[in-house]
Amino acid sequence: MQTLTNGRRLVCITNYIFVTGSAESHYGDGVVAAALASALATRGVDVVAVKIDHYLNLDAGSLDCNVYGECYVTADGCEADRCLGIYERMTGIKASQRHHITAGRILQKVINDERRGSFFGTAVSTSEHVVDEYKQRILSIGESENRQCVVVEVGGNVRSIDSAAAIAAVKAICDDMPERCICVACACHVEQYLREMGIEALITLAQEPCEGAMCLPYDGCIYSLPHLMEQSGLLNKVLGKMGIRAASGSSAWLPLVKVMTEADDEIKVALVGKYDDARHSYLSLCEALRINAAHCGKRLALNYLPSTSFYGSGNSIDDALSEADAVVVATGDGAFGTEGYISALQWCREHNKVTLGIGLGMQCMAIEFARNVLGMQDATSAEISARSAHCVVAECDEQKRMAFMPELKRLGDYPTLVLDFDSHARRAYGNALITERHRHRYEFDAKKYGEEFAQAGMTITGINPQSQLPDIIEIDALRWYVGVSYMPECGLRAPDPHPLLKSFLFEVAKHDR
Repeated sequence: MQTLTNGRRLVCITNYIFVTGSAESHYGDGVVAAALASALATRGVDVVAVKIDHYLNLDAGSLDCNVYGECYVTADGCEADRCLGIYERMTGIKASQRHHITAGRILQKVINDERRGSFFGTAVSTSEHVVDEYKQRILSIGESENRQCVVVEVGGNVRSIDSAAAIAAVKAICDDMPERCICVACACHVEQYLREMGIEALITLAQEPCEGAMCLPYDGCIYSLPHLMEQSGLLNKVLGKMGIRAASGSSAWLPLVKVMTEADDEIKVALVGKYDDARHSYLSLCEALRINAAHCGKRLALNYLPSTSFYGSGNSIDDALSEADAVVVATGDGAFGTEGYISALQWCREHNKVTLGIGLGMQCMAIEFARNVLGMQDATSAEISARSAHCVVAECDEQKRMAFMPELKRLGDYPTLVLDFDSHARRAYGNALITERHRHRYEFDAKKYGEEFAQAGMTITGINPQSQLPDIIEIDALRWYVGVSYMPECGLRAPDPHPLLKSFLFEVAKHDR
């Protein structure tokens, strides 16, 4: 391990690996960055992964999931790109706001500095000040976190004008310390473009013949890539360039990969969501279900059902959900598609189907119960219609006073106190106090409706200990019918099952034995 002594502190000499790609890359640059970071971590290298996005939004919180994919939430409440979820699942390293660099944040910092007079009257330029800010952001991660290696995914298309400043920063860093920088191109044409920019790629990946490229027989299971990088010699090439003598190691989830891809037994899960493409809009949830099914010794058979398909005939709901072993009703924003959620949940409750509601899915559990069990025909959420006499889901008082978009939501890690010792949640977690990630603005109005719901059979089994806001609801009379306000798929590491998701899937698996 290369180190320098700084007073009494032992400081690592940080190496930087830049992963670049384009829309035509055969390997997703996010997958490559995550797999490479995972492979290094397996060999004992202290590594962290970072994502650069070129949009001018400050974060991914306001982006359309149908277009840009899911919004991933970090422990410190950053609404980030979905690649940070891949990093966390594959490396076990807790991502934070500093690990998601956007052009919006870069420009905001440069402009704020200019307003404070930091540039002493100099004309602010992209080629100097913006590029320098990118450099400082990247280098500060390795220095402040004292890492041996920082893997930086330069998102988007390397040929795009939007990525020009970030690529220029990469070139500047490589020019300043070439012995500590490695560039990885995810396609041959990307390597050619980098060469034109004066950046030499150490490794080029391709799935088709290309001179000087390394071919990995990627089978579509991203969790097999770290092992393939080890077997192909790619990892040793990277370690050799960095001058790191790493310990030998093997991927902790290779047995899981075997179950994911080869297990004869499967669990059929119907995922009800609001958006067009589950693998795009609900990536972390799909992967979390896949991982936890493997921990139950089963292969996941996922059937994605857009909630709009449940409008109209009840027969379509029965046909879609009756073949599933379990149903997940996912999170989402806005009124669109919520009536489909409610129809699906009514069917699940009436047919005693193993069901998990997440975020909006939990909220719609409460709305459906109010309408069809308590007789509140106009029950709804304030997000859908604030004029309803029965807004069983509403904003809490603290949120109403907030002015800016992120402040309107509960974001990031929050504690939950699991109240009922005999609840599904308590049996799953085994602890009374847990921590989970949140991303939502509206809450089940327990102060107004909690007692009435409990008397009818839907109880609150988990609350936030500070605000008393409900986080978990259940119907004890049913086999497994649980709703959670948080996102159990966030923060998951592949070798470690999530207690609630494993309990949910194991409820099905144990009856198949």
